[in-house]
Amino acid sequence: MTQRTHALATGLFLVVLGTGVFVAFFWLRGGTRGGGVYELVSHGSAAGLYDGAPVTEHGLTVGRVVALHLRGYPPSVVVRIRVGRRVRVGVGTKAVVESSLFGGGGSLALVPPARGPYRPLTAPAGQTPRIPLAGSANALLMHNLAVSASELRLLGTRLNRLLDPRTLRRFSTLSREGVRTSRHLARLTAEADRALPLLVNRTKDLIGTTQRLARTLHAEARTLHRGTRRLETTLLLRTLPASEHSLKTLGRAARAWARFGTVLDHDPQILLYGRRFARPHPRTHPRRGGPHR
Repeated sequence: MTQRTHALATGLFLVVLGTGVFVAFFWLRGGTRGGGVYELVSHGSAAGLYDGAPVTEHGLTVGRVVALHLRGYPPSVVVRIRVGRRVRVGVGTKAVVESSLFGGGGSLALVPPARGPYRPLTAPAGQTPRIPLAGSANALLMHNLAVSASELRLLGTRLNRLLDPRTLRRFSTLSREGVRTSRHLARLTAEADRALPLLVNRTKDLIGTTQRLARTLHAEARTLHRGTRRLETTLLLRTLPASEHSLKTLGRAARAWARFGTVLDHDPQILLYGRRFARPHPRTHPRRGGPHR
C-alpha cells in the first residue's frame, strides 16, 4: 500500500513538473508560436530584414518575421510577422525597419500610437490584419546612398564615353569646322558691309524712278480722262445728232424704195417707158354680172 502511494505521488509530481516546464518554456518564448499573425506591405526598401528577424517593441523582443516575399508589379515587399499572445497590437501601430548603417542584420520595431484609447487591430474574416511598414532613417540613407552611387557610376560611364579618344577627335573636328564656319561668316559680313552702300544707292534710285513713273502715269491718266471727256462731248453733240439725221434719211429712202417696189410690182412697164400707164377697168359680163375678160 505504501509503495503504491509513493508511486502515485511520484507520477503526480512528474506530471505537474512537466506541465510547469512546458508552461515556463512557452512563457519564456513569449508565446510566439500561437500568437497573432500580421502582414506588413512596403512599397519602398526593406533592407536588413530576413526570415526569422526579431520583432521588438520598446526594446523587447515580442515576435519574429515568419515570411518575406514580393508581390505585384512594380513589386512591393510583403512581410508576415507573428507576435506573442500577450502582445497587444492596436489601431495606429506602425512598424519601422531598424537596420545598421554598417551592414548586418536588422530588426522590425513596433511603434504604438502615443495617444488615444486602445482599440485592437482587426481585419475582415479570412484576411490578415495589416500594419503600415516604414523604413528607418538608416535604411532611407542607405537607399539614397545606393541611388547616388548608381548615379555616380552612370556619370562616370558618361564621362568615360566623353573622354574617349574617338569622341575627342570628333570634338576637335567640330571645333575646326566651327573655326572655318566663323571665317566664312566673317568674309560674308565684310562683303555685306561693302555691298550695303551700293544696295542703298540702288534702292534710292529705284524709289526715285518709281516716283517719277507714278507722276507720269498720273499725268497720262489725267490726259486720258480729258480726251475721254472730249470724245464723250463729240459723240453726244455732233456724232449722235448726225447719225440720227443720217438714219432718218436712210429711213425715208427705204420707205421710198418700198413704195417704188410696190409700184413696180403693180406696173412693171414703168421701167420701159419711164411713166405709168392707166390700166383699163374690167368690164362687167352682160349675163353673169362678173368681170368680162
